[in-house]
Amino acid sequence: MCIRDSACHNWDVFKVIMKMKVKLCIGIFVALFAAFFYFLYNIFGYFRNDVYISMERCKYIPTPHGPKDLQLFNNHIISAYNDRVQHKEPSGILALSLELGEASLLELKDFPKDRVFNPHGTHMVHDTLYVINIDNKTKHDYVECFNISKGEKIEAKYWRSIRFEKAYYNQLNGVYFVNSTLFYVTALRMHSGAEPLNIVKGFKQFIRKSTHLLKCDIVDGVAACKRQDYGNMLNGISGKGRELFVVDSGANTINRYVVFHNYTLKRLEVIKLDISPESISYSEARNRFYVSVLRLRDYFSAREFLLKETPPNIPGGVLELFFEKGEWKSKLLFMQRELSGLSAAVRVNNSLVLGSWLDNKVLVCRIRKELV
Repeated sequence: MCIRDSACHNWDVFKVIMKMKVKLCIGIFVALFAAFFYFLYNIFGYFRNDVYISMERCKYIPTPHGPKDLQLFNNHIISAYNDRVQHKEPSGILALSLELGEASLLELKDFPKDRVFNPHGTHMVHDTLYVINIDNKTKHDYVECFNISKGEKIEAKYWRSIRFEKAYYNQLNGVYFVNSTLFYVTALRMHSGAEPLNIVKGFKQFIRKSTHLLKCDIVDGVAACKRQDYGNMLNGISGKGRELFVVDSGANTINRYVVFHNYTLKRLEVIKLDISPESISYSEARNRFYVSVLRLRDYFSAREFLLKETPPNIPGGVLELFFEKGEWKSKLLFMQRELSGLSAAVRVNNSLVLGSWLDNKVLVCRIRKELV
């Protein structure tokens, strides 16, 4: 029994306030747990129950190192390669013959002898191959330009370099040329040189949205770049007409942009996926995009690759992106675990050619009849 009515009243108010605080704390905890589970399941790809295809429909083509981007040229696949992380061994450009099932290393005719060739993203326009070159020796970044020709064999002849006005220190990734004086590039910094990527650094980058999409104008052989957009982990680039498509590996999305007449960009929409995209390529014959995908959590396995000679197994697959009934739709064609660290997917006739940034080979898989 309370001695005074006011004391009883105060005690009742205190109990009500404490109950409200407890409920609020429980609500916050439940919300945080739900958000944490959402990120684990929907963004990072934990608890996915993927079904992997039989390798009976696939064949390997060995390569010196895993080629990242794949470009179609005259029924061949052209790709630049390096060891992707340590940069200790020679790099180069490959021509893959799907008919013969073999890869040949191309001589880089007239390439400057005093320059390190450490390629990353590539883009092919007609017979010109554009290659991002991260020259760790001079600390300059370039786009190297090669004329690709086919006589008795595929040949690559160097004809000019485009130097970036600013040094990006191993950040440059995907590249897409509009014409000889302008291109777009993603600046992605998951790690620098041989510095391991851990989950804390990766999560900080994810939260900060610290990767950029740049528009680069070329004047007198120098590229001056301005930011057009930013994202969690902007990566591969492709285009169709006046539209540009850029994957955001850290958000499980693909950004679709309109390209204005002055080549500035406006984001039209964000296409949401349930798995992390790595690269994107457009098939004019099919009027569809093909996207290499993997679980976002497996990006953090790159740390294992940096610390061990044996690459980790990072499963991946291919997703088809198409416009139907007024909206963009996606269909997962297959998942596989034989090629680790899927970096690119290109459709050639009724096959999909897959590249890797971990394995020293490409994978060629026939598409099921019902998907042709």
